[in-house]
Amino acid sequence: MLINGLIDQNKMNAERIDAWRAGHHDSMPIVIQAVHPKNIMLDPYHDGEMFVFETRDELCLNVKGTFSKWSNPQNKKVSDKVEHISFWSKNYRCELYDREAVLKKKVVQHKYGFIPYVPIDTGLGNISADNDLNKRYVGVLRYVKDLLKSESRDYSIGDVILKRNAFPWGYLSGPNADSVQQIFQKFGEYNPLPDGVEIVDMQPKVPPDALLTWLSAAANYLAAHAAPPAVRGLGEAGVRSGADRRLIIAQASTRYQYSNEAFKHGIAKVLSNCARIMKNVVPGNINVWARTPMDEFDIEIKKDKMKEPFTFYVEFAPISEEDEYRRHDDLERLYKSGLVTKSWARKQMSNIDPLAMELEDEIEKLKDDPMIAQLISQYAAGKLMEALQKRSLAESKENPPPPVPMGMEGGQPGMGGGAEGGGQAPGRRMAAPIPNVATPGSAEEMQNALAGMRSGKSTTQQGQGGGGNRR
Repeated sequence: MLINGLIDQNKMNAERIDAWRAGHHDSMPIVIQAVHPKNIMLDPYHDGEMFVFETRDELCLNVKGTFSKWSNPQNKKVSDKVEHISFWSKNYRCELYDREAVLKKKVVQHKYGFIPYVPIDTGLGNISADNDLNKRYVGVLRYVKDLLKSESRDYSIGDVILKRNAFPWGYLSGPNADSVQQIFQKFGEYNPLPDGVEIVDMQPKVPPDALLTWLSAAANYLAAHAAPPAVRGLGEAGVRSGADRRLIIAQASTRYQYSNEAFKHGIAKVLSNCARIMKNVVPGNINVWARTPMDEFDIEIKKDKMKEPFTFYVEFAPISEEDEYRRHDDLERLYKSGLVTKSWARKQMSNIDPLAMELEDEIEKLKDDPMIAQLISQYAAGKLMEALQKRSLAESKENPPPPVPMGMEGGQPGMGGGAEGGGQAPGRRMAAPIPNVATPGSAEEMQNALAGMRSGKSTTQQGQGGGGNRR
């Protein structure tokens, strides 16, 4: 039964995924892309807040398929590239293909309410007097273009030097030296030479170690500009202990601290823009369905419940298990010392849902509560007794007991039942009657308990009528 249930569930999930694939082009209204900085021109004086231009090449066939009214002003083939220029401001946009507008109006008004581009600088550049974006938005390599050219030139020169001056070389001497066509340099084989010809070995002017040292120096210049040796796992001059090494690494990592925070805030802004597009541009409510081996959710996001401003918290996955363990250990110490609460400590870890953890804590408390356990046990016992009574009643109907013979109505044989047996008088019981006790966990038992609490008397019948020392 369990296997059949899993097969049916997987079949339903597969059918739902197939249905989504059939119309996913309409199901994904928002696409997040990273645009190459080379294709972007921002407003230089307001950091891209006033307008943005984006240029890129697209295939002519795709443009004709997307915009059927495009006239192809340059008569390009379907395999040629078309220049696409996209202009965006806070309220207007324009799309040009080979300098021809393709929208209904050349410049149309959009409902975004913002520019759908988020520039993120790494903090490794400089702000120039003329607001040159090429100096501000730079990567880790920064201004090492000349060094890269120098390194490439060094390798090219190195090949020539190794060929001419660093490798061993020599010449042939003798009257018949011109008759030697080729010299084989193979292990275990000797090249025969004519009479009077001999090989003269020459020592290289530049040792190979000098060339390797020079190439290593150029590589070190490049690597040191990108990151100090301590960050790359190499030794530092003057570092004597592990504490010193960690200090050097911490000082070097401050170079990238701004980049980490900048990308966090930039991605949070991108997510906020997506939420605004969902609320203001995408029609209708949004249905979100996802399934993993561990969890599954199917929710509907209603626009009337989305209230601005939208805020997001972004955290990148840790790259060091040791740092992550140290962070968790620090949170545990803060909680045990009483400086922070359990809820606050949980909120500092992105892989933990504080609300779900609080709910699970309450469930665990209920499971460990003896009163709850007693109530559950009584309820289960009542249900079991009720089921047994129903089963016994059903069996008695199917197999009724045999009838009692004549003359044995007063009692059982050998028990002296009736007046003739010399036993007790008719109507007198031989034992106390069985008390009518309510089923545990039933409504009658709860009523008896409430009645006993009001009267101050115990409703249990155990221990009544005997026991103890009598006087």
